[in-house]
Amino acid sequence: MKRIIFLLLCLLCFFVFSADERLNVDVIAVDYPPYTSSKLTGDGSSFILLSKYAQSNFSVSLTPFFLPPARANRVIKDGYWCLSFYPPREGNKVARFVSLSDNVVSMGFYRLRKKEGFHWTELKELKGKIVALLRPDVIGKMHQNILDAGLQMVYVESIEQGLQLVLKNRVDYAFGDNLVLSETNLSEVQKQKLQFSESSVHEAEIGFFYNIECKDKLFNQNKMELIIQ
Repeated sequence: MKRIIFLLLCLLCFFVFSADERLNVDVIAVDYPPYTSSKLTGDGSSFILLSKYAQSNFSVSLTPFFLPPARANRVIKDGYWCLSFYPPREGNKVARFVSLSDNVVSMGFYRLRKKEGFHWTELKELKGKIVALLRPDVIGKMHQNILDAGLQMVYVESIEQGLQLVLKNRVDYAFGDNLVLSETNLSEVQKQKLQFSESSVHEAEIGFFYNIECKDKLFNQNKMELIIQ
């Protein structure tokens, strides 16, 4: 009788362990506060949203995998990924996007504060200016638009690095969004010296990309019909 009870307990432990055992998957991201940053609680607001989404949609555990922009591009290009906040190159045939919020992020430029408003009708009005932005693996559509408008680009490894270059008068503008200042290590005095553009360069949804070749192992089977193809 004792042997039977012991075997039943062992069997029960096995099933509990099997149920809790989940495949671990890296989520590629770059340092972009307040959305993705290893220095923030929950690794940033986008990771917090993804964690909530994962509870009812994923059959895997998630681990943030922070990389410099160029390295993130390379890993995605080589196909060694399943989940990413960093956008794959335009035309990537295996990448699909899933929105995590109805909010749209407006991307623009920061400059040293002036009395007048910071806006433009056409980007070419900024011709000759130097802008700092994250280093890409290849020139994308947004980067090409900036070049076509006659601006010069200086590549940085983080948004904050670009803002520091503006404060030091080494570049005219730094690429970012209207929320990025709140999660930087800049002092309040430094933040007050910066002015965000009223015009936008690009608008982006808050969400993540997944590799369709990983779809079966990522998503719960009962959620498959809801996945964006």
